[in-house]
Amino acid sequence: MSRLYAWLDVDASFRLAARDVDTNMRPDTFERVRGRGLLDRLRRTPAYWRVAPYVPSPLRTLARSLALRTASTAEAPLAEARSYLRTRQLDETEELGRILGRGFPEWKTLRGCS
Repeated sequence: MSRLYAWLDVDASFRLAARDVDTNMRPDTFERVRGRGLLDRLRRTPAYWRVAPYVPSPLRTLARSLALRTASTAEAPLAEARSYLRTRQLDETEELGRILGRGFPEWKTLRGCS
């Protein structure tokens, strides 16, 4: 971090306060769209957010429960997610490498290595 701070021209003695919250931890459950996600996409439109304050809370809660469901991490298609994210991360890492003028061979998981 000190090298990063120096590169950013930030005081190298700076330290973040310790936190009691674990970060980068996979939750036991998450919300997943139902079906093809049409209701969830509708809930995310600007028109919905303009109307939502006038819609009774129980109706909004119902709409949310129809659009989303709670899923366990066991249901998550991890292989698909890894493949999708790795492709995007490779592209973004190549762009970062061009900007910074260096590669990132130490990022082994980027290429599927453990």
